[in-house]
Amino acid sequence: MIRIITICMLIVLSLWSGNFSAQSGSSTVLKIVLHPVQTIELGAMDQNVNLTYKTKQDYSQGVSLNRDNHLKVYSTGGYVVNVRTSDAKLKSVGTDVYINAGDITLTAAKGASSGSDSFTTAPVQLSSTDTAFITSATGTSSSSYSVTYAAKGGDAFINHHSTGQDPTVYSTEVLYSILPH
Repeated sequence: MIRIITICMLIVLSLWSGNFSAQSGSSTVLKIVLHPVQTIELGAMDQNVNLTYKTKQDYSQGVSLNRDNHLKVYSTGGYVVNVRTSDAKLKSVGTDVYINAGDITLTAAKGASSGSDSFTTAPVQLSSTDTAFITSATGTSSSSYSVTYAAKGGDAFINHHSTGQDPTVYSTEVLYSILPH
């Protein structure tokens, strides 16, 4: 009897398995996941910018210094480069006199390598508040910008030299940042 039941079950299973077919394929979902990446860096030789007043003409007309390819930007989308100072006043050791950060103006221009030709910029007077300096609606893999630093003329810094200091140096830190546009 067990033999008959086993044979019947084998027959039923063999008939039933004929209704199934082998799997002929499989699929997966491929996704490319893009995270925003933005970097900004200064040129290797540009860690210090010195605006030097040496002559009467420097004091009366002001001084400027251009740094070619000063900023290098990488961004996977549109971006805004902001600039600010660490303090609203440039200070010197041993004196109570200061220079307002707003007495210095920065201007940007297209550098030697430009992955993005469509950007806008306007001269910026430095302050301790982030100020939009360079704006681009598109990303870039290799844009560089030259920056000109210019300080006031008009004898604005007469009486800023301290006796016993040669030269008297006023300083602040200039901070650049990048944000999505």
